[in-house]
Amino acid sequence: MRRIGFLLSFTVLALGGVIACSASNSSSVQAPVVEIPEGPFTHEAYNTVLSTYVDDAGMVDYKGLQENRIALDQYVAHMGVITQDMYSDWSEDEQLAFWINAYNAITLQAIINHYPIKPGNVLNRSLYPENSIRQISGVWDKLETLVLGKPMTLNAIEHEVIRVEFNEPRIHVAIVCASIGCPPLRNEAFVAEKLEEQLADQSKDFVEHQQNFSIDSAKKTIYLSSILDWFGEDFEGVYSLDGRNGTESAILGFVHEYASDAQKTVLSDSTYSVDFQDYDWMLNEQP
Repeated sequence: MRRIGFLLSFTVLALGGVIACSASNSSSVQAPVVEIPEGPFTHEAYNTVLSTYVDDAGMVDYKGLQENRIALDQYVAHMGVITQDMYSDWSEDEQLAFWINAYNAITLQAIINHYPIKPGNVLNRSLYPENSIRQISGVWDKLETLVLGKPMTLNAIEHEVIRVEFNEPRIHVAIVCASIGCPPLRNEAFVAEKLEEQLADQSKDFVEHQQNFSIDSAKKTIYLSSILDWFGEDFEGVYSLDGRNGTESAILGFVHEYASDAQKTVLSDSTYSVDFQDYDWMLNEQP
């Protein structure tokens, strides 16, 4: 990554520069004030956060992170003051790694700001686990964080930037919404120099989890994660599988790429139907 000769030494509200949040969860905490680190922007601090508080299964020690949050807050705050000119000078891989890390880091902040999560409104309490991110009001569409100098929601990062500006469907196995049904949170930061290796590893890991992909030979049914149902169109034009059509061909083509040889044979059998698993919204929290 090009080193940025850009020194900063002022303070902003932590939570990556969170400037607005409609979350009414009673467990929310007051944002501390942090000093943005001097020197060029890097992912080193975030990498340390992930290696310390995320285990190999992608489960997070939210309590520990909440008690030692300075590095995470500074990292996201630094994201907020990167200028558009600086960003434009980065390679496409540098830009994509930046946005994946931004989404995941801001999600971690949203959780520790409301940890332990309390049940939300009546509807959410009836539909989702009590410790789910779904209990945090406005977490995706109201909470705004400064990124590249402008306020952005998690929805904006995912749906208006990553999915629009990058033709890379594997982002759906890299960005994590703090739930068991999500892909495991990687315990290292995404970086440009090994982004392809990291996305391939995330994809293989995703396919190997039964909650994301399994085969019932008796029922001749292939079960897939709901993520592939929700975002299947993003895989079109990148992946395909003979004998299938449209979105189904694309998502099965993706799974086929990272499946075992025995599984590949079944995936290529068009007599097998496709069904999608229920999504597990329980918090991805270490016991």
